[in-house]
Amino acid sequence: MKLVILAAGVGSRLYPLTSDRPKAMIEINGKPLIEKQIEEALKKGIKAEDIYVVGGYQIEVLKKVLPPKVKLIENPDYNTKNNVYSVALLKDHLSDGFILFNSDVVFAPEILDELFLENYPDVLVVDDVNPLDEEDMKVVIENGFITHISKKVNPREAQGEYIGILRFSRDTAQKVINRCWEMVEAGEVNGWYETALNTLLPELKIRPVSTRGYLWTEIDDFKDLEYAREIAQKINW
Repeated sequence: MKLVILAAGVGSRLYPLTSDRPKAMIEINGKPLIEKQIEEALKKGIKAEDIYVVGGYQIEVLKKVLPPKVKLIENPDYNTKNNVYSVALLKDHLSDGFILFNSDVVFAPEILDELFLENYPDVLVVDDVNPLDEEDMKVVIENGFITHISKKVNPREAQGEYIGILRFSRDTAQKVINRCWEMVEAGEVNGWYETALNTLLPELKIRPVSTRGYLWTEIDDFKDLEYAREIAQKINW
């Protein structure tokens, strides 16, 4: 199985920590986020040569912590285009299915265990335990399948939050990559790959994999970072 890690972002809300490094290089317990994510992937049997990192901001700093066999894809437009472009760039590099991590996610190893235990090929990891707020990337689940993913979903109508970890089969992966390209070509460069995915949900069958209450967090700002460092002690991150 291939692994894609999206790590092109600046992390402007974490300045000045990110003045000389990408958000993916912020340290938790003395280790950069992306380095720990790769360690967890290797423990699950993913090979270094099957890992693709999309970098952009301060890419030379990022390069220093990547194992030699990891493939680094450059997003030169990281400052003007959102992660829809990072996923679109996979078109020339990856024709298989893959697991994807957003590089700013800290997660208990048990969450990956849940992902690997799930045999269904097309899944998003969803926190269906904790309360939702307006800024979360929320999902609607009907009859066991995800029918909507967006930050615009009313929290009262959502069944959980997508945590930034997914797995797609080859066919689904290529459909999502191609739709991201279509968005970029249409000038929709400030969107998320989740927006591209949302437009495809009527024709796809995507299931949720629950976090089952295991700890995780996305790091967007200093409040998130403080929480990440707090839970890192509990999950041996």
